[in-house]
Amino acid sequence: MCGQQFLYSRTATHARVFQLRCRSWTCPKCKPRRQKRLRWQALSGRPVTFITLTCNPMRNDSPGDAARAMTKAWRAARRAIEAEYGGKKAEYLTVIESTQRGWPHLHVLTTRPWIDQRWLSKLWERLTGAKIVHIERVKHQARAAAYVAKYLGKAPHKYLNCKRYYMTRGYVQKPTNRAPAFDWSKAEHETMNGDAAFFVAVLINSGHRVIDGSQEHFILERPPPSSFSLKPGA
Repeated sequence: MCGQQFLYSRTATHARVFQLRCRSWTCPKCKPRRQKRLRWQALSGRPVTFITLTCNPMRNDSPGDAARAMTKAWRAARRAIEAEYGGKKAEYLTVIESTQRGWPHLHVLTTRPWIDQRWLSKLWERLTGAKIVHIERVKHQARAAAYVAKYLGKAPHKYLNCKRYYMTRGYVQKPTNRAPAFDWSKAEHETMNGDAAFFVAVLINSGHRVIDGSQEHFILERPPPSSFSLKPGA
């Protein structure tokens, strides 16, 4: 069951403890976490243009077929946009959502400052048969946050083998104050039952010191081996 186990990893000098989650969008525990992470990813890219792309149900046998066709068409549209407008390569985050009738539409957040609506509408109609394209340009991050909360507040929809959302490699801004990276490839790993935070409290009482972490993922500095004893596997 989701969240009933945690992973305990340790090297000679450090330990890592994190709760194991199923990470499924259908899980009542993981869905809010994934929604929160998606909203953070969306805003971290500092988008300046928001695009909504629709489908033409008459051109597709099912919503799943439409989602696959739109995913393929959007890849072609991105290449056409970059060729048409040039300049610095833009970054994109694309989310698939379902309308009330069950047909897919795409929400796209991009760092591309200008895309002509009529030009994109003609391109999208040529690629998919759908010409309804909405473009909104945002100058303030507060407005970006409002857009993300409104349009990405629901869970992305899953159609066949299409990803719920995807982004270009450089969209998410990497944090500048990340904790030092540790090599866990040679660490000892152990899956244990219970709550990660409670186990971390036990480690702290035995002399460990938390150097980075959240409610479910912790990195600790271990005391000298002679100063503590913890089972299983000190």
